[in-house]
Amino acid sequence: MAKEGALKYIAAHAVKASGGEAVTETAQQVLEREAAGLPLGDEKAMGEYKESAAAGAGLGLIGGGGRCYLSSCNCPKEEPAPAEAPQL
Repeated sequence: MAKEGALKYIAAHAVKASGGEAVTETAQQVLEREAAGLPLGDEKAMGEYKESAAAGAGLGLIGGGGRCYLSSCNCPKEEPAPAEAPQL
């Protein structure tokens, strides 16, 4: 049961990191295009935004889940079995 809780916790962190990285990568692409003086809303730009969002999401999914797994990120720990009371 605790293992399922830990997996759900890790998956939640992976999804959260995935969304954050998708937004970050897309914003960076917008800023790069603006700095280069390129159009921000044409078909090529939209394609670049989609590619950067997909790449960021993929890397965020792997990195976020992996980071949570490798760190002690407060994942639910397995509870020790209760000790039996000595019989008198």
